[in-house]
Amino acid sequence: MRILNFSYKENDWELEDLNLQVINLIVGQNGTGKTRTLDKIDRFVKILTQQAKNFETEEWIIEFLTKDEQLLRYELKTIKNEVVKEALFLNNELILERKKGEKTFRIRTNAESDWDIYTPPAKKLAISSINDIIKYPHTAAILNWA
Repeated sequence: MRILNFSYKENDWELEDLNLQVINLIVGQNGTGKTRTLDKIDRFVKILTQQAKNFETEEWIIEFLTKDEQLLRYELKTIKNEVVKEALFLNNELILERKKGEKTFRIRTNAESDWDIYTPPAKKLAISSINDIIKYPHTAAILNWA
């Protein structure tokens, strides 16, 4: 699985639609955001793998292409240690949704399956709180990528 597109936003900085290929070269003058871009991808990985313990006011949209050519789009928005939006789309169909203020999230295997409801632990992403690689292979694929 690989990243196709990466977008990031925080209070004073935004990276929109960074399109990535199998091999990428990031080039630019000093101070244009090359290191900051790599730091934000690294921060995203640390949040997914629960190495980062605190959420800032940040927003990510990441598109992945799976080995079997399916498109996964993961959206995450956090505000001061709170997840206010978390969504996962499989080929543009919503399969995971967590909204601001809700203690539960809903997830399904694909667009045709029924929704399952879960309650993640405090300060844990919905995508990281599911441990069922058979039933939810797409969440496992993103975590394995991280």
